[in-house]
Amino acid sequence: MAELTFGRGALASAQMAATYVAVPVDEWERMLDLLERLEKRLEPEDKWLTTEEACDMLGIKRTAWRVWRRRFGIECAQVGRRVLVRRSELEKLMKRRNLNTGRVEM
Repeated sequence: MAELTFGRGALASAQMAATYVAVPVDEWERMLDLLERLEKRLEPEDKWLTTEEACDMLGIKRTAWRVWRRRFGIECAQVGRRVLVRRSELEKLMKRRNLNTGRVEM
C-alpha cells in the first residue's frame, strides 16, 4: 500500500522539532472526500426564486403555483408585486410530497 508523508520539514528555527505523519493513500483520499462533502454542506445554497423559477422547478403553471402556495403552506416573501420563495422550501415540499422534477399533476 502506497503512503504519503507530510511534515514541517526544515524549519527556520533550529529549536523546533520536525513532525511527520504517514497516512495510507486510500485513507488520505477518503479524508479528502469527506472534507469536500462537508464543505459543500456548509456552502449557502439557499437562493430566492421567482415565481417563474419556482414553476419551472416544480413543473407547474402560474395558476397552479398560487393554489400550491395556499394548499401546501409554502412560505413565501412578497417584494412589491413579486412573490419569492426559497429553494430549500421547494426542496422540502418536493421531498415531503415525494415529487420529482418535471411535470407534476395536481
